[in-house]
Amino acid sequence: MSSQRSSKPSNPSNQSGLPRSSSASSSLSSHLAMIELKQRILTGLSKLADRDTYQIAVEELEKIIQALSNDGVSMLLNCLYDAMNDPKLAVKKESIRLLAVLCTARIDSAATHLTKIIAHIVKRLKDSDSQVSEACCDTVGSLSALYLKGGGGSDGVASLFVKLLFEVMGENNKVAQGGAAMCIALGGRLFIWRI
Repeated sequence: MSSQRSSKPSNPSNQSGLPRSSSASSSLSSHLAMIELKQRILTGLSKLADRDTYQIAVEELEKIIQALSNDGVSMLLNCLYDAMNDPKLAVKKESIRLLAVLCTARIDSAATHLTKIIAHIVKRLKDSDSQVSEACCDTVGSLSALYLKGGGGSDGVASLFVKLLFEVMGENNKVAQGGAAMCIALGGRLFIWRI
């Protein structure tokens, strides 16, 4: 048995005819591109806090969203979720608004994250600043119009919006209840039609 030779090739790197370094370098360049993208997003979000750079940051972030590949949606969402907890009002409001911009630009890719998006918006309804609640309501209205328009949304999508907002209505937080009521009123026409 020891005289039998193994049928495995001795040099696995030559099986494909390409050196391993080309696939490794493309993987590395893809990874570096994602790191660069994340840095651009974080820089844009930090510029939102300064009134002098606010408008520039908004434009930069909207350009990033428009050029974003489907692979970058999850990373951008995580950056926006973190920014929604920023102590600066402008950063919170714009991060919430950018969720709607992202969903509009990448409807299908963002739809897979819709549960988490709505849950993060609902968390921000507890913010004591009414401007944040208004941004949440505007975003929920945009998302409901986007995903429920013309009956295109499924019952599961409609119940997702309604369930999370009604859960907030049951909490003992008047600010959150008021924000949820505004969201329901704003999207009410679409909610009622689907239910």
